[in-house]
Amino acid sequence: MTELHCACGERRVVPAGLRVVSCVKCGRALGPPLPEPGPRPAIWLLALAAGAAQLVAGIGLGLAIACAARRSGASSALAAWAIAGVVGVFAGGMAHRGRVGALVVAGLAAAALAAMCLTSRARLTELLHASGVVAYVTVDAQLLARALAGLAGVACLACLAALPQARRYAAWQRERLELAFRMQRV
Repeated sequence: MTELHCACGERRVVPAGLRVVSCVKCGRALGPPLPEPGPRPAIWLLALAAGAAQLVAGIGLGLAIACAARRSGASSALAAWAIAGVVGVFAGGMAHRGRVGALVVAGLAAAALAAMCLTSRARLTELLHASGVVAYVTVDAQLLARALAGLAGVACLACLAALPQARRYAAWQRERLELAFRMQRV
């Protein structure tokens, strides 16, 4: 004998050989009991990493747009800043929803921005002066460039640290979707 369950809550004990049995109460097909979903895993580190990556990418994109608005003609460095900024903003948003690949892309965009800050500090200083940001923040553009590189590095490391949490959250979401699909089919 096997106990089968319905989505309406009705239970029925039937012989083990029966495969298709309808519910007496609502008429739907009965099936094996559905597993209870586990509690939602903590995502505080995932949210922090995705937010930091989006912040860094947004700063990079804002600098690129401000510099492009003040100057005519685009350079390859300006295009690289804009591309890394756009990719980082969108990947950070997708990472906050539990996409592991998007978290990796957001971390790589933050690492690219940190590398651009560290390798071409003179170019970044020129970019900061051209965008007009330095007058509002600080008089030392080199300090601002180092601070931006540090913030981008921290965002990259946070994305790396949040990978296990993102995987658990993605697995939990898949489990919930599968449970919802099974309940709809029942």
